[in-house]
Amino acid sequence: MTLNKFIASQSGWATPFALYFTLFLLVLGGLAVDTSRAYHQRTILMAAADSAVLAAAQELPDAAAARAVGLQYIETFFPPGRYGTVATADDFVFGRWDPETGILDTEAEMPDAVALHARFSNADGYGSLRPHFILSMFGIADWDLSARPVALKMADPGGLCTGGEALLGRLTDYLFFIGDGRNDANWQASSPGYAGDVAVNGLLAEERSSGNFSYRGTITTNATDLGGWNRILNNNPSTADVHFGQTDTIAALQQDFDAAVATILALEVTPGFSDMDARDLDGLDVMDGEGKVYVIDISAGFSSSRPTYIYGDADDLFILRWDSDDKKPGQDGTVKLSGGGGIVPLGDLTPASFIHLAGALDSSGGGSTPAALAPYLAELPETVNGGGFFTGYWLTTGDPGKSFENGSFSRATFVGGWYTGARKFSMTSGTAGVHVVPARPPALEPCERDTTRIAGISRLLN
Repeated sequence: MTLNKFIASQSGWATPFALYFTLFLLVLGGLAVDTSRAYHQRTILMAAADSAVLAAAQELPDAAAARAVGLQYIETFFPPGRYGTVATADDFVFGRWDPETGILDTEAEMPDAVALHARFSNADGYGSLRPHFILSMFGIADWDLSARPVALKMADPGGLCTGGEALLGRLTDYLFFIGDGRNDANWQASSPGYAGDVAVNGLLAEERSSGNFSYRGTITTNATDLGGWNRILNNNPSTADVHFGQTDTIAALQQDFDAAVATILALEVTPGFSDMDARDLDGLDVMDGEGKVYVIDISAGFSSSRPTYIYGDADDLFILRWDSDDKKPGQDGTVKLSGGGGIVPLGDLTPASFIHLAGALDSSGGGSTPAALAPYLAELPETVNGGGFFTGYWLTTGDPGKSFENGSFSRATFVGGWYTGARKFSMTSGTAGVHVVPARPPALEPCERDTTRIAGISRLLN
């Protein structure tokens, strides 16, 4: 071939084109993968920052105590040895919140709000930037990610009555709300079945399932798939449905969960019901024809293998806070029910008359099913025989002494609803659940009483 012919030849042109096109596809794919990963990381960062400011706000106006508690939460979520510095003590800022301007006055005395700047960044010595998986090969640095929530400690204009604004928001529309489950969200056979809608933060939860069990309801998620939980849909094609991409719904439920936990923590204990042993509640009878709210602090008797019978009026509301050590942040201890153990509502009470706040839950089999719960369990396709009965609406944060995780359930039956921020759980070995719709949402309402008491914590910004 002459030199002129070689220069004019166009053979082999596709090879460099294919190489450039392949490089373009790699960069485009890397951008998609790493963008999705960055969004996932920011979701986790926001959840941790929310928890930190909500916990810190409970300690106000003691800014030093609030800073210590908030920093403890951040370091629990993100151990410095693994993640670097995500937030320092100086990243917690305190002041008084002006709702009209949306500004935090850091010069004011008696702070009622806390702001936090948490970040994945290598700036200013933080060293917490999470590297790209793919784009780093092309010299593209990772993006700084940050969260800036503000939480307000609210003053209550009065006391407590029933019949006011719903305490649990939209949570009582669901059998389960899974707000985390990042380490494991295992929902599997065997089971008498489940009846009720379920909501899950699919961007965090590591959904896992196996076997076949009956499920009747709709699963709502902010993700575009259910991961391992797709098996549940496939096994129940005529009774199960799913709503994907429900970001606003999951965010709203998370806000309802955070607000409910903070409000419940801030309530004054009812006189005569502080530092209780749960076993001493058996036989409690408060029937007097008047609807009242009973805030009960339980510090002992977390394990029960027999029913706890409680009598009350239709408008009574029982709020039980389970915490084995109230001097440490978080709900310490594990509530374990077995052998037919659990609260049995009698008189004019229903499962909706009970709200629980706890760290972790556990259960095992044995015993028999309390007769008063049988009408609710009749909705399930198979008979429930004994085990532990979690009656009412249970809010759990995960035990801080166990990395905010929940253990594996065995023969647990939920009669009401379970709403959790636990990072790990396993529903197996005969676990079941049936959603109980309240006649009206459990509520608190202002009354003519003390105006200085703290009503709750509200997350304002992120």
